[in-house]
Amino acid sequence: MADQTINQLTAVSSLTGTEELPVVQSGTTKKATINQVSSAVSASVIDNFPNIFINGCLTWWERTTSSAAVTTTRVYVADRWAFQTSAGTLAAVAQSTPVRTGGRSRYSISLTGAAGVTTVNIGQRIGTIYSGQYKRSITFSAYIQNLSGAAFVPTIFASTPSAADDWTSSTVRNGGGSGESLQSCADNAWTKVTWSADVSGYTNIDNGLGITLEIPSGSLVASDTVRFAEMNLIPGTAFT
Repeated sequence: MADQTINQLTAVSSLTGTEELPVVQSGTTKKATINQVSSAVSASVIDNFPNIFINGCLTWWERTTSSAAVTTTRVYVADRWAFQTSAGTLAAVAQSTPVRTGGRSRYSISLTGAAGVTTVNIGQRIGTIYSGQYKRSITFSAYIQNLSGAAFVPTIFASTPSAADDWTSSTVRNGGGSGESLQSCADNAWTKVTWSADVSGYTNIDNGLGITLEIPSGSLVASDTVRFAEMNLIPGTAFT
């Protein structure tokens, strides 16, 4: 179904799902329902834009562009990205413009520390609708700017929920349940961190996949800043 015209595809917006459209395939005019066309287009989009994360380039901030309420309860700031501390309340989580030279993100996420803050998590939960993309070998990458005054090593956690798309109960699966250390992030620099794993055998992988980064305790206390950008999760082991 690769030969549809733009007009044919845009015409589907006024249809309910079962009407048939003329579709040209290999020189022959056939008919397909709107649901069939929509499915084909969706598959094509997924194949050509392999980042499994939503809003990986941090373009969308529909809730807010800044929050001073990130504490021990998960809070969303940039669309789809949740933040949480193990103790204490961050001074701010906000949209910021600094990105690395040549970076592909529209913005970065800036976390400003405060007294009493220990570990800080940033993560995204991926729904079962994307299981065809993540239930395999996957590769994570991101850029972290460390302005905390000392190098630190972030940890990545890959978790699955006990029920489909229901995160009331979930379990960390990688690193024997303890997560895995990523690359050391030098002070006053952008560092690319990466992680690859075959998650297809994780218990409850059909229920969803959560990816969380943890900044260690002591790295986001008063006057410390850490930024994230270019959040990428792709099928396979080749970087994009």
